[in-house]
Amino acid sequence: MIGYWLRIYMDNTSKYKYLAKNTAIFAVGTFGSKILTFLIVPIYTYYLSTEDYGNIDLFSTAISLMLPFTTLVIYESIIRFLPTYEIDKDEAISISMLIFMWGTCITFLGIPVYKYLFNKSEFVLYFIVCLIFNSYNQIFGQYLRARGKSISFSLNGMIITVVTVFSNVIFLLIFRCGVYGYLYSLILAQLLAGIQCTIAGDVLHHCSFRSININFLKRMLLYSIPLIPNNLMWWLMNAGDKYMINYFMGSSANGIYSLSMKLPTILNLIYSIFMQAWQLSALEEQKSGKTFYTYIFKWTSALLVLCTSCIIVFVKPIFILMIEDSFVEAWKYVPFLSIATLFSCFSTFAGVIYLVKVESHKSFITTFIGAITNLILNLILIKLYGLYGIAIGTTLGYVIVFLIRAKDAQKAIGMSFDMTRMVLSVAILFVQAVILVKHDEYVFNFNQIFLFMVIVFLYRGEIKTVVLWSKLFLHKKRKWSK
Repeated sequence: MIGYWLRIYMDNTSKYKYLAKNTAIFAVGTFGSKILTFLIVPIYTYYLSTEDYGNIDLFSTAISLMLPFTTLVIYESIIRFLPTYEIDKDEAISISMLIFMWGTCITFLGIPVYKYLFNKSEFVLYFIVCLIFNSYNQIFGQYLRARGKSISFSLNGMIITVVTVFSNVIFLLIFRCGVYGYLYSLILAQLLAGIQCTIAGDVLHHCSFRSININFLKRMLLYSIPLIPNNLMWWLMNAGDKYMINYFMGSSANGIYSLSMKLPTILNLIYSIFMQAWQLSALEEQKSGKTFYTYIFKWTSALLVLCTSCIIVFVKPIFILMIEDSFVEAWKYVPFLSIATLFSCFSTFAGVIYLVKVESHKSFITTFIGAITNLILNLILIKLYGLYGIAIGTTLGYVIVFLIRAKDAQKAIGMSFDMTRMVLSVAILFVQAVILVKHDEYVFNFNQIFLFMVIVFLYRGEIKTVVLWSKLFLHKKRKWSK
């Protein structure tokens, strides 16, 4: 038995090692630093009111809304065409700089819109600076990843997070700058990260507009521009809810909802780290076909479901121990938002097929359908169930996107999904969520442990294989050391 699995391990080691190596590098640079972001949440809840917290969340949400327009999502074209050597690094950098200059012009043209969005007019200047720096880092940070500079790319994300966290501690705890301290932190972090990716990518040395091929620039834009409405639809599903909450329920309710997204965001973070590596592997292993894609989804879906169940089990004690009393009720919405995030991750994985097949327009179509579903359901359900309605509407929107993309992946490469087990495990997660909310008098409910063990049983094959492959790895390592 060991010999059989060892042969499989040896036969597939290169492509799995490539994926594992990139995932590990991105994880070191991203996950560890992002944990700091979660740990600083209690500081926000003690030094900012629910209204202030809601306002700064809307500020960040507005940044994410504008980024598709200021970047033209050109970084997705860089990721698609640079690793396959269809363009060289000089052309990639030059095109990226051209688009950044475009984005800077768009940023200033949007000043009337910013004045309408923010209650405080002084926020406009901070917003302009943040948006320009964010655009630069978004474009050239992703260029580092496309170049295979995984360590530099990870370092870029680490700088943004670590500087944001520690400068927040200084500006909020020591200087007591309030909301403005948070904004100072964002600007400082983006500035330092921009300097780092400029040096790491040798941007100034390789930038020459004479190296731009106009015909290929058109091809890249034909790929990236359909992703602008796609990103806007994702924004609507991820962040548009907050504006709806702010309109119907006020900024305090939005602050509660934003905090309830923190734990699900960690789940999304874990998967986004993997997806950064998976996009590169999917392009490298196009000839591997359905087996490789199906196998990777099988493993990642098992991890996601188990993590979601763990979040539901422990969310209430975590919030009671870590969060200030005025925010603590946010735990009630975490279970449903975690399930929504689960399907968001599933959708992202299935959507990689559009990257491989250069069918970016299908990304937009599927996301558009999900976003419209989400918007309609949210409008209906927020009046009936408040924040619960928003969480449920968001979940159903992501479910629609995943089902359509899963069908497309099956048609394109014959990829298979274990739908029976998936439906059963998601049903268990919903039962966990309902039990937790209905029995909120208990800090810890042991029914949740039982349901978690049922999910472990459903994915026992993957768990056993992890143990076996770990043994094989150690066996191989000992053999080499002799």
